Amino acid sequence: MCRSRTLGLQWRLLLLVMLLVVPLMALHVYQAYRRVGQRVDVELDLDAKLAEAVSAAFTNGLDNLWDEELALGTSFLSQDEAMSDRAIRFLLQTQLSAHPSTAAIAWIDSADGHVVAETQPGWSGPVPGALEPSLQRVGAGEIEVLSNVFSGGDNRTPVVAVSRAIFRSQQHAGTIVAYVNPLLFGESLPIGRSANGAFALVDANGNLAYVSGPNAQGHVGKPVGKDAPSLEALQGRVGLSRSYGSHSPRIGVAVPVPRVGWAASATTPTRDVMAATRRETLQDLLTLILVASVSLLAAWLTANHFLRPLRRLQDAARAISLGDLDARVGLQGTDELASTAQTFDRMAEDIQGLIQQRDRFLQMAAHELRNPMSSVKGALSLIRRRLAAGKPIDNLASLTSIMEGEIDRLSHLLNALLEAFRVQEGGLPLRLEAVNVWPVVQAAVATFSTASERHRFRVENVAPGAPWVLGDAGRLEDVLRNLYSNAIKYAPDGGEVLTRVTLEGGRVLVSVRDNGVGIPPEQLPHVFERFFRCSSTTGSDPGGLGLGLYICQDIVTRHGGRIWAESTPGQGTTFFIDLPQYLPEGESYERTDH
Repeated sequence: MCRSRTLGLQWRLLLLVMLLVVPLMALHVYQAYRRVGQRVDVELDLDAKLAEAVSAAFTNGLDNLWDEELALGTSFLSQDEAMSDRAIRFLLQTQLSAHPSTAAIAWIDSADGHVVAETQPGWSGPVPGALEPSLQRVGAGEIEVLSNVFSGGDNRTPVVAVSRAIFRSQQHAGTIVAYVNPLLFGESLPIGRSANGAFALVDANGNLAYVSGPNAQGHVGKPVGKDAPSLEALQGRVGLSRSYGSHSPRIGVAVPVPRVGWAASATTPTRDVMAATRRETLQDLLTLILVASVSLLAAWLTANHFLRPLRRLQDAARAISLGDLDARVGLQGTDELASTAQTFDRMAEDIQGLIQQRDRFLQMAAHELRNPMSSVKGALSLIRRRLAAGKPIDNLASLTSIMEGEIDRLSHLLNALLEAFRVQEGGLPLRLEAVNVWPVVQAAVATFSTASERHRFRVENVAPGAPWVLGDAGRLEDVLRNLYSNAIKYAPDGGEVLTRVTLEGGRVLVSVRDNGVGIPPEQLPHVFERFFRCSSTTGSDPGGLGLGLYICQDIVTRHGGRIWAESTPGQGTTFFIDLPQYLPEGESYERTDH
């Protein structure tokens, strides 16, 4: 048969802590996700500003170059006579020396479209095919034209052509073309904001014209990726990407470059963005793990601290259930657990006391019931043998008297048990009425003074005419009879039993004093307990079940009074009954001063 296993309190507490920690970890993951998004937004904002700065700087550089080309071309046409090719070449060479980023400058005649003068061998003669689209745009009416990246010159260096139409008398006289090395654009562009960040220029064909960084030369002229934000910027919109490129992912922003149809972009490696966020997230995660570990350890130690007394309580309860009635928790303190343990110990002591009372009762009941039963059985056995032998029963009256006495004794014991059970269930039934205590005392004394010839009974009524109480006369007489019965048991032959009735401050006080052996001090607090019998100093068995005083206490208490005993070993015992005085109609107090 399988037994279900349940988690202990300690593990339940740990589970509760985990239920609190798990949402914190989930919140940490959510915050880390938000932190990544916020960091990406910040980086995109910075990249957007850098891309705008690159676009502005590049456009400003082009404007300066076009202005210089205009000034140079105007100087060619300002002479009265046409300048020679050599003179033009000289002026072009002079202009070239002032622009390190310019690879060559050429003057192209508007009539035949051939290069008239140039600063770099290999650039003269027919116009390179890559330059024809720019010249066609000039011929169509555009004044300032920027070409896409192409390879020019003998060494096939990547260049872009910056063309400017020159007019005389509103007629197109020629075009100045500056072949600029895109790699040298960086001299006029802003510096990158981070070591791994980059910015770039993309021509209208989607090829890289310039890219910052040490490996820029290998990228110029190559197309950008299909997912690059620059392709969107070439269509006139701001391009934004949170991640593009599969080999080395980056985030970036691309903006259109006005008038030339290019795009300027600024990008940052995704790993750089994530590195800072990863450090912060890792620090937070380590802190959270530390907090969770400390919380779990604290929960474990706290649970162990609180469960230790509970385990002691559990062990004590298990031991008592197995029969070890001496087991106790023994926990000191004032907190709730200590108070519970102390209550348990008191309960265990009560249980032990009840079991001891039960054992004493069984022993006493067996003894008390066996004696009368033995006497009755002996008398009946004698009668049976006489009858069987056909002999006369001379002492039949004596034998029947003995049996009647023993049966009365059995009846008295059974009545005491019945009354004790009634007390346990809620108390003996009482019939309350105005009762004068003095006649009750006289009736009880009369019963014992007649039956006992070996003891003297003396009564004193210190407050005649006024000892009235509200009570049950029969039950009060039973109490006095029980006290007299105990007095003659423990008083020597010829001893005196004195009863006094007094009034003190609206209370009726009845005392019964004997001059017997007395009650030992250690037994005096227990005389009103159920099944308790005082040990006789003479060694004789006083008899009884130890229920008389227990019943007496219940009767007196239910009358609103109290009963107690005072004793000096060897000098006797005095029992006191204190009841509230009651004045029926027609009665009055009679004060007696002593």
